[in-house]
Amino acid sequence: MANVARTENINVLTLSEIESISGYPGNWKVKIKRNPRYVNEEKCTGCGLCTQNCPIKTPNEYNESFDNKSAIYVPFPQAVPLVYKIDSAHCLYFKYGICQICQKICPADAVNFDEKETSFEIQVGSIVMATGFDEFDPSQLKHFGYGIYPNVITSLQYERLLHPTGPSTGKIVRPSDGNVPQSILWVQCVGSRSAKEGNEFCNRVCCMWALKQARAYRLQVNEGKADICYIDMRTTGKLYEEYYRQTKEKYDVNFVRGKVAEIQENAETRNLIVWNEDTDTGEISEIRDIALVVLNCSFVPSKGTIDLCNLLGIDLGVDGFPKQLNSYHPIETSQPGIFLAGVATGSKDAVDTVTQARAAASSAISFLDSRPPYIKPSVPETELDISGETRLGVFVCHCGGNISNYTDVPEVIDYVKTLPNVVYAAQDQFFCSEPGQADIKEAIKGNNLNRVIVASCSPLLHEPTFRQAVEEAGLNKYLFEMVNLRDQSSQVHMQTPEEATEKAKDLIRAGISRALHLEIVPYRTVEVINEALVIGGGIAGMSTALDLSQQRFNVHIIEKEAQLGGRLNSLYKIAPELVEADQIVDELTSQILQSTNISIYLEASLASLDGHIGNFLAQIRTKNGAEVAVNVGAIILAVGTKIYTPNEGEYGYNSIKDVVTSLEFEQMLKDKSINPDPKRVVFIQCVGSREKDGNVHCSRVCCGASMKNAQAVKELFPECQTFILYKEDLRPAGRYMEEFYLTTRKKYRTNFMRWIEDKPPVVSEGQDGNVVVQVYDTLSRTAFEIDADYVVLAVGQEPPEDFEDMCKMTGVTRSADGFIEPVHIKFKPVETRKDGIYLAGAILSPRSIGDSIALGKAAASASGVLLRQKELQLELIKAVCDQDLCSGCAICVAACPYDAIYLEEKEEGKLVSATDEIECKGCGMCVAACPSSARELRYWRDEQFYPQIEAMLQSRKSLLLVFACEKCGYGAADLAGLSKLQYDHRVRIIRVPCTGRVDTAWILNALSQGADGVAVVG
Repeated sequence: MANVARTENINVLTLSEIESISGYPGNWKVKIKRNPRYVNEEKCTGCGLCTQNCPIKTPNEYNESFDNKSAIYVPFPQAVPLVYKIDSAHCLYFKYGICQICQKICPADAVNFDEKETSFEIQVGSIVMATGFDEFDPSQLKHFGYGIYPNVITSLQYERLLHPTGPSTGKIVRPSDGNVPQSILWVQCVGSRSAKEGNEFCNRVCCMWALKQARAYRLQVNEGKADICYIDMRTTGKLYEEYYRQTKEKYDVNFVRGKVAEIQENAETRNLIVWNEDTDTGEISEIRDIALVVLNCSFVPSKGTIDLCNLLGIDLGVDGFPKQLNSYHPIETSQPGIFLAGVATGSKDAVDTVTQARAAASSAISFLDSRPPYIKPSVPETELDISGETRLGVFVCHCGGNISNYTDVPEVIDYVKTLPNVVYAAQDQFFCSEPGQADIKEAIKGNNLNRVIVASCSPLLHEPTFRQAVEEAGLNKYLFEMVNLRDQSSQVHMQTPEEATEKAKDLIRAGISRALHLEIVPYRTVEVINEALVIGGGIAGMSTALDLSQQRFNVHIIEKEAQLGGRLNSLYKIAPELVEADQIVDELTSQILQSTNISIYLEASLASLDGHIGNFLAQIRTKNGAEVAVNVGAIILAVGTKIYTPNEGEYGYNSIKDVVTSLEFEQMLKDKSINPDPKRVVFIQCVGSREKDGNVHCSRVCCGASMKNAQAVKELFPECQTFILYKEDLRPAGRYMEEFYLTTRKKYRTNFMRWIEDKPPVVSEGQDGNVVVQVYDTLSRTAFEIDADYVVLAVGQEPPEDFEDMCKMTGVTRSADGFIEPVHIKFKPVETRKDGIYLAGAILSPRSIGDSIALGKAAASASGVLLRQKELQLELIKAVCDQDLCSGCAICVAACPYDAIYLEEKEEGKLVSATDEIECKGCGMCVAACPSSARELRYWRDEQFYPQIEAMLQSRKSLLLVFACEKCGYGAADLAGLSKLQYDHRVRIIRVPCTGRVDTAWILNALSQGADGVAVVG
């Protein structure tokens, strides 16, 4: 939000709504009504005196009415703009003409009771509708007791209890008495998956929401009992299945399969009694003495969505949300130039919301007549004078309680003030917010600071944010150091706050010791080549190329097959519309072939890649073996996935006739080569997915594919019986897919049977050569033997062949599921850790056609920002050589994995080491290998590490010192913090650019300084 507020070409219009729209696509005239705030945005300083003295208290909607707010208030702590507003419905002045205390007490004279509603008109080329959601009101379902029993709350209310800025400062308490609940039960699918009780659609986010909330509870209340009552666990996102398994195995969360029938209260204890039908046993269970029940409620369209759709001329879908053009045009509406993003297209999680938002941005830009200019962040032309004494400022963030609830921040501040060179120390709720950054900039200027430390969350998340802030204050951004208190201290030592406080002191002290030796890193200006290379010509790669082409960039597509379209060429129809896959391929291929700025290389591969962000040199190996060189500024990886091939004999594959994979069966449907008049077709799910060993991940699309193929069989052979045998949870992922499932079950009379991991179906060959499937169906608690004409194995997806070679060539990293690791799965899902290289489609993890297209468009949006620049400055955090010390031994040349080091003749007969600063990736392996200490790595010099090691170990308290690579090991430690995994407080982590930079001398130094042990984590 802070970045949005300070971006020059974004105009934030709060308290505003559309009155009317006229014009035509590309030239819309939008009339906007702006409601009065009654507080001048320019004058308000956010001091809070007004709200502290306001006599009126009303329910606080932001905290789900758990507490009260004043009639003059800020909606939430990180609001943009952070300016107060008056609730005229409750203000005494507007109701009775009295009071006006806020106006009298305001030191900035910002309160203006005479402010009026205004209207104005803007002219735009594209419109994006991102209207979000409201929570389903469960009070209409009386059997849940919501609104009757105080200890029955919704998931959003629970989130506010859990949040550090919430009514209980992050402590989970019961509304009835404020006590910590010793047991919590989550009820899934409240208001969803039932037309009788709300909405037919699946809400998609509730399963992961319950897992996250239950884990947070178990971390807070060690002995607390956590139950989740569910129908299916639909954990279909990247690393979600792994998260689900961890929740079951490591957090002792109890899962009860079934639907809650009724909730009642024990009037004496206010505890709750939950009646639930356990579909695994068929028994009605009575779960007593539940201290708190959380209803995981469906999303519904936000207030005003229907009126806005009417204004924009957009239809509503059957789920009540704005209607997409179709599933393979996930951003477009029936109105050209008007696009959808996020929950405006139905319930979805943060990953898909951010992806769609970026995809909508790409579509909106592509629709315009001209490419919008790149707006470079403004920074002062001159930097502050840093000569003289070192003056260091330290800013310790509460992170809304994520830090301050477990670390005594005032004690830390008092300690920091005693450290050498610290002339200023401050604390704040959110230094990443716009006001927090303003405070940092003001402190730099007002106190002549020439070094800055922010102790808050991970540098992998907000280091760029704070670097920009100090740069805007006139201080070179490399004179800034970030200390990770949240993810590597407070969140992993929640149960030992005293130790977390002591660790915070150690981390900040070490950060200060490093900061005292920071240097200004030079830049090198490089030209940005305004062309892109897309590796992979499937649905995602085609979408990326088209969007970039429409933004007027030249695009090169490499496709290993003889035609564009990828796996879509092998599919029959696409759910849920059942459009022929060939139609989608033909549509996109036609558009690409008509484009004058897209070059296509079929039956080709990437032979080699050199260069850097803005200027890559790619060698493309063509089908005749020749190589073509192309220079591009950005690369988009869209190589897709490989279909899992069952092992010989796995469910009878390759050993029993008529046992085929889902892709093979789909081709048979397409070719109409199925044996005439089949009597029974059996689909077996999760073959090569959700395994104990192997592919742990859910492949997301398999359930929908089997339903689609079952419908196709019934269309061709109405009398044929179809069976879908699914493993524990049915997962039709995506908008309208729950409805598609119901249609498959009811209209097409497909039999759904549930099996568990310990009792999988058994496929064997019958006496007459047919296929026999034996399965124990847990739904009916009956064993079946099915004489089948076809057994279709719904095979999962996994990384493609030669994937590791491509990763090494491009420098991208892989995550635990084997697919590509993004910079941040939620906030930066298409960026990689290799600058200038982006992700599109299923290379992130398996996903549907529509989701792959959205990711392709999101990659076009992200890479387009880079390509719109004429030039950029590359930071030279590179290895350098003191040639006077160099002996020319060439050990560094052999050590460099990037061929960035060479020997040059310094004087006649003497060879010395030199670095190609563009090719150097800053890993530092040459530095650690150099026997004469001639090599150093800017920003990661020995003179910065040795003081940091010494300061970290100053307390001499049996510490384990960890050197963690910032690209992998450090991120893993952050993930432990985000997951709130608790480990020994004596662990101290130092970030390094690469484990190859770790010198044995550092390890010996650490041990001599008193470390009990040293670990190097890559």
